[in-house]
Amino acid sequence: MSQKANRRTCLAMLVFLLVGFCTITPGRLIHVDDNMRDSHKDSIWIDPCDYRQDASAVEPVNSSTLIAELGRRRVIEFDSSGTIIWQNNISNDPWDADAERLDNGNTLITQVGNGRVIEVDSLGTIVWQMTGLKSPWDAERLANGNTLIAEQYNSRVIEIDSIGTIIWQKDGLSGPADVERLANGNTLIAESGNGCVIEVDSSGTIVWQKGGLKSPWDAKRLANGNTLISERFGGCVIEVDGSGAIVWRKDGLTRPVDAERLANGNTLIAQVGNGSIIEVDIAGTIVWQKNGLNGPSDAERLANENTLITEIGRHRVIEVDGSGTIVWQKSGLLDPWDVERLPNGNTLIAEQYNSCVIEIDVAGTIVWQKTGLDDPRDVERLANGNTLIAEHLGSRVIEVDSSGTIVWQKTGLDHPVDVERLADGNTLIAEHLGSRVIEVDPAGTIVWQKTELNRPVDVERLANGNTLITQAGNGRVIEVDSSGTIVWQMTGLSSPWDAERLPNGNTLIAEQYNGRVIEVDSSGTIIWQKTGLSWPADVERLDNVQSI
Repeated sequence: MSQKANRRTCLAMLVFLLVGFCTITPGRLIHVDDNMRDSHKDSIWIDPCDYRQDASAVEPVNSSTLIAELGRRRVIEFDSSGTIIWQNNISNDPWDADAERLDNGNTLITQVGNGRVIEVDSLGTIVWQMTGLKSPWDAERLANGNTLIAEQYNSRVIEIDSIGTIIWQKDGLSGPADVERLANGNTLIAESGNGCVIEVDSSGTIVWQKGGLKSPWDAKRLANGNTLISERFGGCVIEVDGSGAIVWRKDGLTRPVDAERLANGNTLIAQVGNGSIIEVDIAGTIVWQKNGLNGPSDAERLANENTLITEIGRHRVIEVDGSGTIVWQKSGLLDPWDVERLPNGNTLIAEQYNSCVIEIDVAGTIVWQKTGLDDPRDVERLANGNTLIAEHLGSRVIEVDSSGTIVWQKTGLDHPVDVERLADGNTLIAEHLGSRVIEVDPAGTIVWQKTELNRPVDVERLANGNTLITQAGNGRVIEVDSSGTIVWQMTGLSSPWDAERLPNGNTLIAEQYNGRVIEVDSSGTIIWQKTGLSWPADVERLDNVQSI
């Protein structure tokens, strides 16, 4: 479980401390805040592919998986279906770089942001901690009860006892990113800065090493004596034998930062570049995956030809004109997933981490809100004045009146992320993990559906009766007729999260991983775009009446 940043100069490290760089692997992630995104794009340390989506640290717990999610400031455990069965939220400690489930059922968490390693019980209560560390990136609880810690900015690995006394250390390392105590008593260390993995004995002498690596972020000694290594900038995970010869590899990865060989012989890999965890078999075929760990999206073109965009990464909603200039914005939001400009000029916003939907006026003042929601992902103001909301983790779609009272709902859904009330009173719903789009009548009965979709995240019923569906999983937007037949599509997109058909027949699309919003014509040609965005989540073309 390790991950770290290539440390080349003291100045670069200072920049990272100031702007907030964070990484994870076997329980780790990478996070770069917005000051760094904007001010240090060309820095030798910065790789834009790493922050399009916060990746995750992975550790199997029986049949479930433990992940440290920097973007959501939490550690989660989910089962094989992807359902969260436990989590620990730490609102004031955003950089949880590593997570490990201990034999006693507690969880060991490495927090880079405040320089500590904590052990929490199932309720999230801290039962042990080690503070005063300098950028700890990995921690492992040893069989003797001691804890092994990789300190990046102290350039060392230390072993401490239960009261925090250092009883062993290895100094003079270059960006230690991962550490593991081996069965023979030696210690395996991934040095990202030196591009090598080393094994040292109790005296600190190197007894084995594998050099020439491209930013190794994780290393694990396998039961067969080989070593599994994640090369972040090499885009691969390799298995090497005692001589250093590669005996297995998985290429074509997007910034792999952690890998673990499973009991079934498969390999579990965390990819920071696309925010996914995949399990591959010996042939390299993906047999399971968990996508979308952070950074949802939606897009809408407004009637005034401006574009309304939700930027998850910068925690804001912006309106840009045809030249891409920002003409209005609302900042300081906690992961806005959906936005809608109302006829009265106000703006309706679904805030995921504030668990609410708010309506704000042009000055940004909240004039209405619905709180206590369970992961709101989509919101729509209806003609009758009520508000339609999709609760992702609440597994339902609700309609509330102006007092917030629920007047209609559809429950038992599989992670709904988008909802639309149709003219006939039916409701169109995109079920993210249900891999389908359904249309239900007021009684909740399914009257139409399109199944076997790949992570549908947005749906819109068109004027011609067809349905426009955005699939994040396979990077395409499709238009299907009433029989489910595809009559138009735009492929080759990079995690599209929202699509809107414009009156001129063009289609407006928000691409999360490309950090842009594009307008394409019927042939798929891009005729307008806004680039340089941070996780564009929603876009709407405004009309002149709604212009601010």
